[in-house]
Amino acid sequence: MRNSRLGSALRCGVFTVAVVSLHALSGTACAFAQSVPRAPEKSAKVAEAELLFKRATAHMDAREYDAACPLLERSNALDPSSGTLLNLAECYEQRGLLASAYGTFEEAREISIRTGRTDRAEVAELRKRRLEPRLRRLTIVPPSSPPPSLVIYLDGKPLDKTRWNVPVPVDPGVHLIRASADAVPEYATQIPAPEVGVTTSVPIPPSPRDQPERDHGRGLDGQRVGAIACGVLGAAGVATGTVFGLRSQSKHEQSDEYCTRSTCGDNRGVTLMEDARRAGNVSTVGFIVGGVGLGAAAVLWFARPFGHEAAAVEVGLGPGAIRVAGRW
Repeated sequence: MRNSRLGSALRCGVFTVAVVSLHALSGTACAFAQSVPRAPEKSAKVAEAELLFKRATAHMDAREYDAACPLLERSNALDPSSGTLLNLAECYEQRGLLASAYGTFEEAREISIRTGRTDRAEVAELRKRRLEPRLRRLTIVPPSSPPPSLVIYLDGKPLDKTRWNVPVPVDPGVHLIRASADAVPEYATQIPAPEVGVTTSVPIPPSPRDQPERDHGRGLDGQRVGAIACGVLGAAGVATGTVFGLRSQSKHEQSDEYCTRSTCGDNRGVTLMEDARRAGNVSTVGFIVGGVGLGAAAVLWFARPFGHEAAAVEVGLGPGAIRVAGRW
């Protein structure tokens, strides 16, 4: 009969306090008997499982947990037992793998309930609760509208959808998180385990295939029609500014025949100076309108369509300067 031994006096004490009525406690070995009596003729698999179990408990008594845990894993794989799982969970805890210990205690509790070993189930539940404040957790947050085929992997194992958006205990170290849809890898990241008692959220971004793409061939929509209109207005403004600028310069040159630098005694010179000033003002306005129109046209033409992402156009006027800025 394979026993589940928590060999040290400390482990024995924990179980004694947890469940006073454990019938399997005897001496200092804290032995758990198998839930179901074995047939006289044991299979080779069961015999190998018991041999591995005995080797593992010897390592645990010597506090050689790194050697004991793999042996207990192999023993439980050959012949699952709540007793073996309780020892394996203890081994994980001693190695600092609290998330693995927590999950194994839960597995031992479920098997104990199925096999009618309420004593072991109570022990496993007590040990689970004792670990909870010390657990490190990751919360995997899927996209807001995940595709039905989305699969999220934590350290190479698929994470059940019921565990999305739920804090999941993890062991110390770096953890690999991957996401794929339709068997196509789409996202991968490595996240270090948080500090003891801390939960870290890990958001999974939307698939690049679900992102709106800039439509480079969208044709003459309303935004680009507006850009063309601004361009036409800007070109007209620049043309007007150029024409009236040349006219202002010409009038100034003509007035020089009748006026000196500071005075103008001839009425013809005064008229020419007034014409030059008016033409200069029109030229200035034309260049301002032209600059604003051409700048706005450029922003509207190259900006993202307004329906996809908010775009902003800023136009500023200052002494001798025009500022046109866009965000897209």
